[in-house]
Amino acid sequence: MTGAPPPPRPLRRWRAGAAGTPTPHRSGLEPAYGPVWWVGLAVGGAALAHGALGLVRDAMATVPPAWATWLLGVLVVHDLVLVPVVFAVAHALRRAPAAVRPEARAALVVSGVCVLVTLPALVGGGRATQPGNTSVLPSDYAANLALLLGLIWTVAAALALTRALRGRRRRGDRPAGRSPRRVRG
Repeated sequence: MTGAPPPPRPLRRWRAGAAGTPTPHRSGLEPAYGPVWWVGLAVGGAALAHGALGLVRDAMATVPPAWATWLLGVLVVHDLVLVPVVFAVAHALRRAPAAVRPEARAALVVSGVCVLVTLPALVGGGRATQPGNTSVLPSDYAANLALLLGLIWTVAAALALTRALRGRRRRGDRPAGRSPRRVRG
């Protein structure tokens, strides 16, 4: 036989725990639910229940059908636009040098959050509710967002450059044509 197929990978990855007892590995397929997860579930569930009750209780002000339409639109945009864009950017980021990937990932996450937070102001939805009121959304949000994104990526580039230079010093890399200094002792 020239090449037998490799054996199937196990569904669980185990590592030795206290006194040699097997425990599920965090990178394995089984999730590890700790106390922080359960507290987060309780707090998040309570916040979700409070919001749903407020939506129904104040139906005259919240207009649940309009809210449901908005929620459905957000879910569709998330699944059909945001997720494919994230996957495409992540795939493109794999081609980036390994030295800049952590900073690029952080800058992408922070940039994405800033764009999502700024999106309602960019669209200008509040202006339609108060026509003629110049104090509603008075700034140039597109220019401010561009400035903020430029700052984020400048900081990320500076951090990547600093880390790369520190790594060169630790490895002892020197520019070509220079001999190492002799230490007299």
